[in-house]
Amino acid sequence: MKKYGILALVAFFMMSLSISAQNATRRRDDGNQPPRAMRMTAKERAEHMAKVLDLTSEQKEQVEELLKKHDEKRAEQMAKFREDRQQAQQQDREK
Repeated sequence: MKKYGILALVAFFMMSLSISAQNATRRRDDGNQPPRAMRMTAKERAEHMAKVLDLTSEQKEQVEELLKKHDEKRAEQMAKFREDRQQAQQQDREK
């Protein structure tokens, strides 16, 4: 009886490992974030906001301008971040 209990426990443990391994691969595949290449432009985001929030055309234009400014500022920050990171990596290589 003890032998069958241990055998059943080992079988259960092996099955649980295979199930968790299957779940781990599925989690990687079904991310909720869209691919990076599919980023919406400022105009597309403004149109979406206009539909959702029922904005007037004047408000939509204001939102679009604001989003464009934000995108430009973000691009500058990203460029600075890349430059700083490259400098830090270069300094690490020199050590």
